[in-house]
Amino acid sequence: MLEFRKITWDNYREVAQLKVSKEQEKLVDSVLESVADAYISIESGNPIKTYGIYHDDTPIGFTMYNYHTADGEVPEADGEKVYCIWRLLIDEKFQGKGFGKQAFQKLLNEIRTRPLGDADYVYVGYEEENQVAENLYKSFGFVGAYDVEDEIVYASRKLG
Repeated sequence: MLEFRKITWDNYREVAQLKVSKEQEKLVDSVLESVADAYISIESGNPIKTYGIYHDDTPIGFTMYNYHTADGEVPEADGEKVYCIWRLLIDEKFQGKGFGKQAFQKLLNEIRTRPLGDADYVYVGYEEENQVAENLYKSFGFVGAYDVEDEIVYASRKLG
């Protein structure tokens, strides 16, 4: 069973050891870089959620999302509050087993509850050459490619 666990003093070291393959390192930031980004997001007044992704009791990945005012990332929601799925990382040993798809579905289900505040859109950014990510996001209905800071950003339809 797939489970999200908040990053705490008890699990951050084991989650921080998760990594993608050498070839993927240019496509996704490490867990430690992501946690630093989370700290800056919080300090900037944007709430954020960070989770270790576990299968049974084994850490297999990391994810995080924040809530902020769109500033060009989602043209149809410019100036409005949005959710941003900022990171989804599955450790190289656990890739290709469907965990990324399961984790993304679980993440979207949580965001639909609007845990950090009301918003109509969720978006996700990824490096243009990351075809695996692109295919995953498209399979969940993310549409509308926008070039923002050398990333392709896919905005979803309105949250249900």
